This record gives sequence, C-alpha cells and structure tokens, in this order.
Amino acid sequence: MAAILEGLHAAPSKRALRQRYWEQDGDWARGVAARRSQSEEYQADLRRVEDPAFELRWLELTHGRRFDLRRSLVPQLPLAVLDSETGDARADT
Repeated sequence: MAAILEGLHAAPSKRALRQRYWEQDGDWARGVAARRSQSEEYQADLRRVEDPAFELRWLELTHGRRFDLRRSLVPQLPLAVLDSETGDARADT
C-alpha cells in the first residue's frame, strides 16, 4: 500500500489523479509490484490495495495532508473530516 500511495504522489491534483486512474486502470500498480519483486500470486491482493491507495491520495489532495502509513490513520484523519464536504462537484453514483 505504501509503495502504491507513494507512486500516486506524482499526481498533483484530483483531476490528474482521476485521469491517471481512468487511463491506466491498475497497470501501473502491477509495475510497482514487479519492481518490488512481488510474484504473480499477489495480483488479487494488489487490486484490493490499489483502490484504497487512490482513495487515500484523494483525501490527501482534498485536505492538504500527507499520510504516514507507518502510523495509524486514526489521529491523522479524524472521522469529522470524512463526514465533511470534499468540494468534489461530481454527483455520487
């Protein structure tokens, strides 16, 4: 997760993050795993980790924070933040 989130830090905006997600659809995450010598047996796990990494990067961009995955996310992201408006103009579907 940390390696994938670190790779997503290259996206400087929510628009760039959304574009990356749409264009690459997980192909880049497999590259991250290959560079870290992860075998094929982890491919299903990789997909389960990819979406939360995108979501964490979205929250970082929305709230101007950078998460440290070596620590608990609870003090880094209070629940009140998750309940607040994100400023995303897209309708929830």
